[in-house]
Parts: sequence; C-alpha cells; structure tokens
Amino acid sequence: MDTKETQTQLFSAEDAQKFQPIMEDFMASCDAGGENWLAKRLEQAMPEESRENRQQIMDEIETGVEKFNSSLSSLQDAIAAGDTKEEWLAENLRHSLNELSEKEYGTTLFTTAQALHSENEHTMATIDGTAVSATVETVPVEEYDWSATENQALTKHLGQEIKIGALAGQVVNAGFALAEKTSLGGRLGELKNVAAALRTGDDGEVKKAASAALVVGVQKGIVPLPKSTPVGTLTALASGGIESARLMMQYADGDISGAEVLDRTEQIVTVQVSQGLSIAGEKLGRSIGAKIGLAVGTFVPFLAPVAVTVGGFVGGMVGKLAGSKIGQAIGKAARKVAEVAKPVVKKAWETVKNVGRSIVSGVKSFLSWLFD
Repeated sequence: MDTKETQTQLFSAEDAQKFQPIMEDFMASCDAGGENWLAKRLEQAMPEESRENRQQIMDEIETGVEKFNSSLSSLQDAIAAGDTKEEWLAENLRHSLNELSEKEYGTTLFTTAQALHSENEHTMATIDGTAVSATVETVPVEEYDWSATENQALTKHLGQEIKIGALAGQVVNAGFALAEKTSLGGRLGELKNVAAALRTGDDGEVKKAASAALVVGVQKGIVPLPKSTPVGTLTALASGGIESARLMMQYADGDISGAEVLDRTEQIVTVQVSQGLSIAGEKLGRSIGAKIGLAVGTFVPFLAPVAVTVGGFVGGMVGKLAGSKIGQAIGKAARKVAEVAKPVVKKAWETVKNVGRSIVSGVKSFLSWLFD
C-alpha cells in the first residue's frame, strides 16, 4: 500500500469507538500489572495467533519502546550540547541506513521528503482553507548520482518538513479532539498507576500497552493502517502519543510553555521518522533504494494524516483512562496549543514550501533550486 492509498482512509469516530475497548482492556491490564500481564492480554486479544507469533510481537514492542525512549533521550542530549535536530537526524539516519550507497541514500531521502511535503501541502491547505495546488502530485524519482553534499541539503530540508508536520498536527488536533468525544466503557475506575506513569515519565509499561493495543487494532482492521506495518513502527507511533499526552499535562499544570510543547513535539516526530526509516532499512536492506516507495508508504505510515490522528487519539484516550480530570485537562490543553501553533506553522511554512515544491516537482527542479 502506498502513501496515497493510506490518505483515502480516515480514522473515523466509528473506528475510534471500536478501538476504545481494546485500549481500555490493555490499559486495565497494564494498570493491574502482575506476572506476564502483556502476554496474557495478547493471548486474549489475539487467540488466532500462535504463541510464537505473540512472543515475537511482545519482543518487537519491547525493543521498539526501548529504541524510542533511548532515541528521544539521545536527541535531547544532543540539543542540550548545542546540536540541532537536523544534525541529530542526519547522523542517525546515515548510521541506520549505512548499507546504502550515497546514491541509494539520496534516493531514500528525496522520496521521503517528497512524501512528507505532499502531506504537508494537504494539511496546510486544510488549515488555510484553500485548495491544494496541483503541484502536490509528485513525479517519479529520476536516476541521479546523489553526492554527500546534496544529501546533507536533503536531510536539512527533511528536518524542516518534519517541523511543519509536527506543528500542523498540533493545529489540526484531530486525535485529541476525537478522544474527547469518544465515550469510555464505564466498567473501569480511574487507572491510578497509569496516571502516575504519565506524571512521572516512568511510562515504559504504558507505552507497551498502548503499542500492543495499536497492533491489535491494526490487525483486526479497526485502525486503517496497513496490516503489514512493522510492530516497531506502530510502537513509535503509540509511544509518541503517550509522550504528547504528558506534554499536554505539563502544559495544563503550567510547568512548560506552549512554545516548549511545540519544540518537544518536533523532537517526538523527528524520532518517529528516524525510527521508521531505520526499520525500513532493516526490512529492505540494500533493496530500499529501488523500493523506497514501499518503504515510505508501508514502513513510515505516520507520514499519513490518519496515523497522526491515531497517535493523538492514543494519547488522549490514555489520559481519559487515567482519570476524568486528567482527560479533561489534556483535551483543554490540546485546544490551547493548537492556537499557539497556528501562527508559528504558517510562518515556518513560508520558508519551506518553495523548496518542498521543487522536490515534489522532481530531481532537476530541486537541483536547480539548490545550485541557483
């Protein structure tokens, strides 16, 4: 399935209501804890899978959560040391895709930038209330012998497109808004351990529960993402949703500013893109240069609006399950952050859109811009 196929599928209110009991079951099991709680819950949710397959899912979830957390810490440490998000991204992507030649790596970066800019064009048109320009339709990537210098420019631009996607996602606020409107089952009280995890940041088990729920939702066809999406990619998506929920709680409590929420949201999305492309490299190896369309469409689904919505929904729903006051605070904070983000993303878009459109228009157009 490619990115454009994913675009046509919406995560609707009906989907959210069907997905909610799955989230509720996994979070309740997480809150109660106990020996092998995740294995037991997965067996109940996916009895059709073999024990070996369920164990593999659990292993990939655990690895994915650890990788997400360590990557986010690494990025934050790099920023504290004076590096930029783009510099961190460049180092991590080249390390993750070290089997690729410079030419294959450039093709990977270019096609990812095309896909992300296409999504950003659609989202910004929605925010501005305008029609999407015809130039958003991408052209096939031409054969080109990318150099290290050109790839540095591509990576820098990719980081800027990530920023737009992160900010625009906050403005649209579809996921958190959908969580606010989705009713709970009413059979659970407030999940106090989940609430404590959100507040302290000791949330590894919560991220595992959210990730497992998302895997089940996708496999059952409730969450409209490709069933072939790797578990690690879904884990990055769910983990980002949990991080976003905590950001909203901190903003509601007055511990951080709206600008800090936006900056840390960019960090989350940067890590998600890095992790998604890393998994694509692991799955496809050197063939990624020839199959990058598959990689972007299937292995990096959070480039699509439906996945951004799902991530916000996961965070918002976990907040509601942690307690009604927490859920209300998160929903209110998300609406306020959307207002903070709107002028910021519009200003940032003005500096990004022309370069992005040159990339969408093809290699020659981008090179003309680069060497102008």
